Amino acid sequence: MYQHTEKLTSLPVRNKNWAFATSRNGFSAIPEIKKHLVVSTTKMSANIPVSEVQLQRLATEFPHDKYGPLCLKLGGTSNQAQNRLVKLNNDYPKAVMEVLIAWKNRTGGYMTVLTNALNEIEAAGLIPLLHVK
Repeated sequence: MYQHTEKLTSLPVRNKNWAFATSRNGFSAIPEIKKHLVVSTTKMSANIPVSEVQLQRLATEFPHDKYGPLCLKLGGTSNQAQNRLVKLNNDYPKAVMEVLIAWKNRTGGYMTVLTNALNEIEAAGLIPLLHVK
C-alpha cells in the first residue's frame, strides 16, 4: 500500500509527525509510525521477477510466526502450510523457501507482489533483504 513512493520526508503537523510521501499519483500523508513501510520504487518494478537467491535470503531470515500468513497471502491454504512443515520436520526456512518457489513458479514471482504480501502480513522489515546485492 505504501510501497509506491519515490521520496519520504517528515514534517510536524498538529503536534504529530507525519511522513509525507510523493508518488506518481501525487502527495500523501502517512503517520510517521508507518514510515518503515515505505520502500522506494527505484529499486523495484512490477516487471522484475524475484531471483531464487533473493528468495533464499528472505527464507533464511523469515520469522516463524509469519509463515502461515505468508502461505495464505501467496495463494496457499492452512492445510498445505501445515503439511509442508510436517514433511520438512518443522524446518521453517526450507518450508518458506518451498512456499516462495511454488508461488514464483505459479505466478512469475514479481517483486511488487511479494513486497505487497510482506507489507500486508506486517513483515515489511524484511523487504530490504530483497534489495541487497
